[in-house]
Amino acid sequence: MIFNSISADINEVKKVKISTGEIFFYIFFAVLLGAKGIGWYDGMLQFKVALVISCLFFIAKILTTEHSIVEYLFIIAILLLGSISYITSGDKGLLLCVMLIAGMKEIPVNRIFKVGLVVFGGTFIWRLFFLFTGINKGNFFVHEKMGLGHLFRWTAGYAHPNVFHISYVILIAFIFYIFKFQKKKLVIATIVAFVGNILIFVYSLSFTGFLLTCIYLILENYFSFRENLGLAEKIVINLVFPGCILFSIFMPLIPEGKLFDFLNNLLNTRLNLSRIFLTSYDISFWGQKIVTNSSSINIDNSFLYALMFYGMVPFLILCILYILTIRDLVIKEKKQELAIVVGFLIAGISEPFLFNTSFKNITLIFVGNYVFTYLDQVGGKKFSLFNTKMTNIKIPIKLGINLYESFQKNCKQNILIAAAIGVVAAVSCAVIEERPNSYIVPVNLCDYSNQERIVINKNQVDNLQNSGRIVLGYAGEDVEMYEFSGNIVQVEYMREILGIGIIGISLGYIVAGSLRYMIIKK
Repeated sequence: MIFNSISADINEVKKVKISTGEIFFYIFFAVLLGAKGIGWYDGMLQFKVALVISCLFFIAKILTTEHSIVEYLFIIAILLLGSISYITSGDKGLLLCVMLIAGMKEIPVNRIFKVGLVVFGGTFIWRLFFLFTGINKGNFFVHEKMGLGHLFRWTAGYAHPNVFHISYVILIAFIFYIFKFQKKKLVIATIVAFVGNILIFVYSLSFTGFLLTCIYLILENYFSFRENLGLAEKIVINLVFPGCILFSIFMPLIPEGKLFDFLNNLLNTRLNLSRIFLTSYDISFWGQKIVTNSSSINIDNSFLYALMFYGMVPFLILCILYILTIRDLVIKEKKQELAIVVGFLIAGISEPFLFNTSFKNITLIFVGNYVFTYLDQVGGKKFSLFNTKMTNIKIPIKLGINLYESFQKNCKQNILIAAAIGVVAAVSCAVIEERPNSYIVPVNLCDYSNQERIVINKNQVDNLQNSGRIVLGYAGEDVEMYEFSGNIVQVEYMREILGIGIIGISLGYIVAGSLRYMIIKK
């Protein structure tokens, strides 16, 4: 009886009319975003395969979508721009950026955000499951943080702890944009998102990611509670992008002194890193290959990254597109879009994710939407190189509505049940889990420590593990290692308890809501 009711819900569908080209673009977007959501990065075989697949669907999208001559010329121009930058710099970042812009013809922004939420939300939750259960916490770094000495910073399967935390910001941007919370629901959603921000920070210890999340949530609430934007607000918003550019290029070059030291410390030495690149390399017109002698010397600034790697010409074109897009969003008072754009641009000052191969710069969706909305007004006969057609996609909307309602009804009871299960799981973990005496980790993954460095051979690893000294990241007898105890052990113990507790709460809430759904259907 229950399964027959569920089957009936699935069969009650909503038909959505969609073009072939639109489907192709969603696949292109989903493949790349899913690859980054899983944690793959440029250079990995998996990512290369995903990139080839996505490029094929991108080409199919362009060929099956009707464009005017002007639109075709624009697409060719920016794809050529991205290709030149790839050839000259060896970096695929700009090419991926312009592909996202070029494919936005006839793509509803709301739909692509829904695709992003499903794909990125699914992969991010998958990563959190492995992190919280301890099955796979990803790579780690051991840094001195918050006066507690050396602590682990986990990547949860991403390239870096900062990337992990920024991925959380991408996820909540998808959620807030799709659900468009208002008033009381917005406040509740903001509190939940901020609690999640704290939770992610417990594992990533990324002040950059934590601050970015706070900035986005503040902007989301500010714009949502403003009925109309005043003239002063519009001016300030329009000046955000030029301000980010000026700060990124000129602030690293100010004379060393109290102001430079303050900003450099505030940005975790990123200003000094930017100074190294600005003073060591010339700015090219069409991009250049930049190779450093140390993996620790990177450009952690999106705008400077684009300027130094891709060159002055592509950089200026990006600037023009962003300035025009922001101007259009301000005129139309698209506040949710502005919250994302402004928040992400500010974050770009201390992170390179806007224009590298991270494929997490969702503000480019708004850029592409603006460009083709404008070009569509220019007019001209539209045609496609291959025949395209509209098709209907069936979505089990009734099932989704009933599931949502079952979780909403008696939500407090569901939360209490989930909390009880979470507490039981956490207490059980605290009783069963044994705390190690210390952790032994490679020196190259740690901040400097004045303790003695040790070297161990492969045969000693098992003996050390059996004696309660956990060896992580062992890479051979030639690699020097540090041994840490004290706070790092206590923090890891608390993280394991917290992770199991969260898994218990999550599963408890899902089970409680699902049972209520089946009872209602029965």
